[in-house]
Amino acid sequence: MSMFTEQEAKAILDKVIALSTADECTATLQGSVDGNIRFALNNISTSGVVSNTDLAVQVAFGKRTGVATINEFNDAALERVVRRAEDLAKLAPENPEFVPAIARQEYRASPTFDATTAAITPEYRARVAADSIGPCKADGLIAAGFLNDGQGFSAMANSNGNFAYQKTSGMDYTCTVRTEDGRGSGWVGRNLAQVAKFDAGSDIRTAIRKARDSADAKALEPGKYTVILEPAAAASVDSKHATNDQVPAVIDVTLHDGGTLRGQVVDAQGKPLAGSPLSIRQIDREVARVVSDQSGYFQATGLRGGMYQILAGEATGVYRLWAPRTAPPSAQPGALVVVAGKQVLGQGHRVLCWLRNPWVIAGIVAAAIAIPVAIHNAEPRSK
Repeated sequence: MSMFTEQEAKAILDKVIALSTADECTATLQGSVDGNIRFALNNISTSGVVSNTDLAVQVAFGKRTGVATINEFNDAALERVVRRAEDLAKLAPENPEFVPAIARQEYRASPTFDATTAAITPEYRARVAADSIGPCKADGLIAAGFLNDGQGFSAMANSNGNFAYQKTSGMDYTCTVRTEDGRGSGWVGRNLAQVAKFDAGSDIRTAIRKARDSADAKALEPGKYTVILEPAAAASVDSKHATNDQVPAVIDVTLHDGGTLRGQVVDAQGKPLAGSPLSIRQIDREVARVVSDQSGYFQATGLRGGMYQILAGEATGVYRLWAPRTAPPSAQPGALVVVAGKQVLGQGHRVLCWLRNPWVIAGIVAAAIAIPVAIHNAEPRSK
């Protein structure tokens, strides 16, 4: 059984929480049923249904945590997975960045589930394929596409009395239509929460029209042209702009002993920026303020692992700081703050070699030119 009702899920999670002898326990139960059909060269090639349900149990003894998963839900299996998680926790080292389980919350229901979409049948999927292939064959065109639909649920409970349950559903359809000589190609895609809004027979006409119109494509000379984008293309462009221009990348950086963050400020051309004031913030609270030295270097001490913002003037960068000896291999030994426009570009991989050089690090510590500024009501210290 892959889909559990809220009552069924809560009954299982309550058993798990009751079985645990750890200081705290969090259990997550998830399930899904996904159906699909694929067609190519105007013929159905594959179809099927995939279902899955699994339970994850995380326990903690102090700051020692363990996680175990299972896909059986009888009483013996539930006790087995809880004991496995507890055994792992007792063997684990303490996690200096351990976060306790969340307190009890109230969650507002959201409309993420549509019963009609969840009830899609193999016959419906076959009809979508037929409605896509038929018009293409009649016009001497070749269709290839994929329909995927599904429903799922997620439930969570912990030893603090918190519980949450949510159901989801959705469908995704794509189809490419080509001319037999390969000179023309068209595409259509639909991603919907409600299958009632989907009509394959109508949408396939969009791909057919594109395939026909592109068969006699003409070369354009370089220049400026007005382009009208359809919704799918516009959404893709907007997404890329949001990713590249508006949302700063998160850079993983290793803290050194004493919670010390080391870094350098440079401009877009890589020139060090001397005397550049930087504000280090966490959850809208300034925890340290530093000013770079004549070589653009800076450091702040007393920081803890977590998400931070570094503000340089109007520009902002986002960094995930890791406690010493807990960072992933990809984490950088320091923050290179590249100020370009109104965004701080954290260039971690290309020009941080100097931070690995012990002579450079010693020089930063010895020089200590960065100007300290007192920050009231903030635990970290800065240099």
